[in-house]
Amino acid sequence: MPEFNLLVKQTDSQNSQLLASVYFIITAHLYRHGRGVDDYTPDRRIVGPWFLVSTVVWLWALNLIRISMGLMLLRLKEDRGWVWPLRALVILQVCLIMVAGTVQTLRCQPVSGSWDPTPGTECISHTGMMVYGYVYNGKQSQEP
Repeated sequence: MPEFNLLVKQTDSQNSQLLASVYFIITAHLYRHGRGVDDYTPDRRIVGPWFLVSTVVWLWALNLIRISMGLMLLRLKEDRGWVWPLRALVILQVCLIMVAGTVQTLRCQPVSGSWDPTPGTECISHTGMMVYGYVYNGKQSQEP
């Protein structure tokens, strides 16, 4: 049974690795459609939705990697001084990924306004996104 127990414990890191692989596949798909090519403007209707999906997938992958590291450290020692701060960091990561995914996805209303702005599109201002970025990254940097 120890092998099965080890396999169950490894699924959190495998899920984050899977999401990171999906991100790289989407990025390769974006470059196939002209992202990053000099003197070429890719069709935003094709690249825009894929870019939004890749951003959300990448945010989930990074946070799941952090969560899996926290869960791995939790399995090493069962001391209260060790367990409670790590649990708090894992819970913080879960909250941050939910906020980050929501903000990135619902940045513009309608969502398609992120890549194809129309007259009725309402988006979070550039300053608002900068404040969100600084707060989000500041919370990330407070972790050990």
